[in-house]
Amino acid sequence: KVHANEVMLLTTDHVVADADGTFLTRCVNGKGFRENIPVIYEELKNTDPDLLSPLTLAFIGDTVFDLLVRGNLVMQANRPVGKLHPLAAKRVCAAAQARAAQVIAPALTEHEADIYRRGRNAHTGRVPKSASSAEYHSATGLEALFGWLYLSGQDKRIEELFEHISNAEKADEVK
Repeated sequence: KVHANEVMLLTTDHVVADADGTFLTRCVNGKGFRENIPVIYEELKNTDPDLLSPLTLAFIGDTVFDLLVRGNLVMQANRPVGKLHPLAAKRVCAAAQARAAQVIAPALTEHEADIYRRGRNAHTGRVPKSASSAEYHSATGLEALFGWLYLSGQDKRIEELFEHISNAEKADEVK
């Protein structure tokens, strides 16, 4: 077990962990972040998402959804970051994610709907001022679903659902 702020060296590999021994970062054979993404990704993929709490799934799903939104915006046009950030924030806020959850609800399998409900019904302990409680809980459900899909290795399904959301957003822009 590794203690806080200690580094355990194994030849050229090392693991950094927090006080309870939780794995935080790994540097393999002196390689940096980009080279280690596949290592970290594979370790995450070996996690059984059905054993994780809905808020842990939402923690991962928040990043997955944010990366999809940001990637989508960058692929649309080369814009100044000052314009990209507000566009991304508008699409990842609780209200927008709650609308996205409504869009994909009819397309969810029974198990996906269960994951969404677990996330939506999780006790978050707080609601931001910028969202209603219902919006925030719905957004948490969406994030939990995207986290579960990511950790389940269902990348194609993530793309399908995100495409539904993007198409609905485009239709709303036309109105």
